[in-house]
Order: sequence, then C-alpha cells, then structure tokens
Amino acid sequence: MVKLSILSIASMAAFASLGAAKNCQTQFDYCASALLTRGNYDTQIRNAVADAQGAYPGVTRDNALFACLGGSNGEIKVIQKCGYQCKNGGDGHTDSC
Repeated sequence: MVKLSILSIASMAAFASLGAAKNCQTQFDYCASALLTRGNYDTQIRNAVADAQGAYPGVTRDNALFACLGGSNGEIKVIQKCGYQCKNGGDGHTDSC
C-alpha cells in the first residue's frame, strides 16, 4: 500500500513538471510579465534588455516588447521600447505597446 502511494505521488510530480514551463511562440510578441508566466525567463529578459540599450536607450523590462526567436530555450530579443509600459494581450494573443 505504501509503495502504491509513493508511486502515485511521484507520477503526479512528474506530470506537473511537464506542464509547468512553456517556451515562447514565434508568432507572438511578449511583455516581460507574459514571458515570466511561461517559464524561467528572468535571465534571458535581463540579457535582452542589456543588449538592447544601444538601440533602445532607457529600455527596461517593464517598457520592452520582446520577439520570440524560438529555439530549444525560447530565445528572445527586444524589438521595441514602449512609451510607458508593455501591454499584455492575454494568453494566445500578441502583446503590444
């Protein structure tokens, strides 16, 4: 009985981890907040914002719009500095400035 319970718990944990993180999708643009709900994008967001400072002076994670470049890690880059703040378009929709 104990072995069955341990197996059930292990199975649930494995399935939960499969659905937890999703990479960005190339057909959408994303705000940082939307990327963070999809997975562990914090480091990628920081790097993309730092890389974009030359093209978009003063860009921050809150006023940046990101393109999804795809790949196994869901690579991203800043494509626009929003006037005030990026607007989340909701799941299944592109975000905008």
